[in-house]
Amino acid sequence: MKKLINIVIVGVVGLLIISLHYSCTTYEAPDGIAEDGFDSDSVISTTIHRKVLWINIDGAVGSIVEKKMPQDGTIAKMLKHSKYSWVGLSDNRTLQKEGSEDPVTWATMMTGVNPEKHQITDESYVANMEYDPSNPNEKVIQYPTILHHIADNDSENPTLCVTPWDKLNKNLLNAAQKTVTTANDEETKNVILEHLKNSDFNFTLLSFSGMLEAGKSGGFSANNANYITALQHIDAYIGEFLQAIDERKNAFYEDWLVVVTSNHGGKEDGSYGGNSPEERNTFGIFYYPHYTEQRMLGKKMYGAYFDSSKAQGIVLDTVSTNIKYAIGENSSFSVEFIMRMNPRKDGSYKGDNWNAIFSKSGSWGIFRQRETASLRIEGSTGALEEAVAAFNDPQWHNYGFSVAPMNNAQSREWIVALDGKIMKKGTKDVRGVADNKSPLRICDHVPTSFYVSEIRLWKKALTENELTQQAALLDISSNDAHFKDLLAYWKLNPDEVKDASKQDTLVIKNQIADGLDLLYVNLDKQNSGTFKEKAFVELPNTFPTYVSTGNLIMENTLVVPQVLYWLNMSTNTILDGFKFINNYASSEEWRDLPEDE
Repeated sequence: MKKLINIVIVGVVGLLIISLHYSCTTYEAPDGIAEDGFDSDSVISTTIHRKVLWINIDGAVGSIVEKKMPQDGTIAKMLKHSKYSWVGLSDNRTLQKEGSEDPVTWATMMTGVNPEKHQITDESYVANMEYDPSNPNEKVIQYPTILHHIADNDSENPTLCVTPWDKLNKNLLNAAQKTVTTANDEETKNVILEHLKNSDFNFTLLSFSGMLEAGKSGGFSANNANYITALQHIDAYIGEFLQAIDERKNAFYEDWLVVVTSNHGGKEDGSYGGNSPEERNTFGIFYYPHYTEQRMLGKKMYGAYFDSSKAQGIVLDTVSTNIKYAIGENSSFSVEFIMRMNPRKDGSYKGDNWNAIFSKSGSWGIFRQRETASLRIEGSTGALEEAVAAFNDPQWHNYGFSVAPMNNAQSREWIVALDGKIMKKGTKDVRGVADNKSPLRICDHVPTSFYVSEIRLWKKALTENELTQQAALLDISSNDAHFKDLLAYWKLNPDEVKDASKQDTLVIKNQIADGLDLLYVNLDKQNSGTFKEKAFVELPNTFPTYVSTGNLIMENTLVVPQVLYWLNMSTNTILDGFKFINNYASSEEWRDLPEDE
């Protein structure tokens, strides 16, 4: 059952509700904004002004734009001064209604939080969530858009939105100080040019829909002449925008970040809004005239979806004569568990108390405790319990631990690592339970769903150096020198499904020849027909050690953090996207200003 209940605007207090009126269609700005415009008699300000122009091209497939953009055109020239990625992944979702404005991706782009969090599915742009009838005080959280963030920071900060989407403008972009609904791309271009020449907005968002309309009628394909023609027109329009920026009277004292994105792609048959690679293939360009070129070579990775009520994993390590994955006092044993958490209904990533993420009951496990991941190893002399803060965001993480055998001093060394960083280590008299017959389980009564990419069990105690070096390593080859030390290795992706003959169970192959396979079990019988199709999801590789190199995949959540950074606003902790252009801040220091400035 779904119900729209009290809406709480998170982090936005006391926003001015502006009366809006149509012209073409235009939501008029307050008088104070109009006065911010400048004319031929304007006085040049020598204060540095940071501004953002965000250009979204609805329905532009990233790989097609890369190959078919005019080679001597604007976008191609922008790349020389951009941080960009042609390998984008739009939201993993299905449109509620084909042919709509695509409220899911727009909501993600404008809020900087994932669809699982904002829960917007239709053109009301209001969170649509299941609620608990036993909790009459439960409230649906409506996350603030970038426009709310800007207005909350400074209500006089002028913002402009120009799109062809009437409901988007009315229902999601209504915090802009001026909003215009246009009929086509040419009208959008003309409105933007007029304001670039004669107004002084600090944040401008616009949306071109020509490629989307051409794709819907003739296919999102390089062979669709109208689709490519629309791209060529948009490329030329962007050139006019950059020229208008260069010709502004305050041009030397203005720093413009120009962002070019696509919210989703599409298929050759003209459809879009699904989860195919073509429909999710987007791109992102962050252009600043003083950047050096960097193509962000991000990578994708698969994850299997786990939810205590929908999908769980089990390894039947129950044969007493051949228990493989218990920890005894003479065991050398290590675990690497690679996962990405989804949010709870309240938007947080925390758990309850002793929720078993990955465990062998009565022997050992990785447990969720509030905002920590806790290692617990049982033993006759007592248990080892160590908690570290982990999995409190929607990024990929590698949680690892290792334990050495008991030594002559009747203690054993242990290490806990997160993303290759050694979090804790020590020694303890914990003997383990070598004859434990319980199965290994994934997602046993965990209140948050999550994705798992790989699970590696080692028949050795990994050293600090090994835990660090292997943190972002995926797809270990049998030719790798360390492969011989693996006790079990499950890669949770469609290529490793050994048996899919049963309707609600997939058998995932253990990469170790004599190892036990992992059973991935569907618990949601209403999902039986699509379980195998939706079991695995392609997601961006966001290991911290990988992202820190600047190799990213474009995600819809990434624009808001960059805009907040550029406009000198703090990055709100509710965001799922993360900032990265701050790593190139040295490029912003190019002016040789007089000492008195």
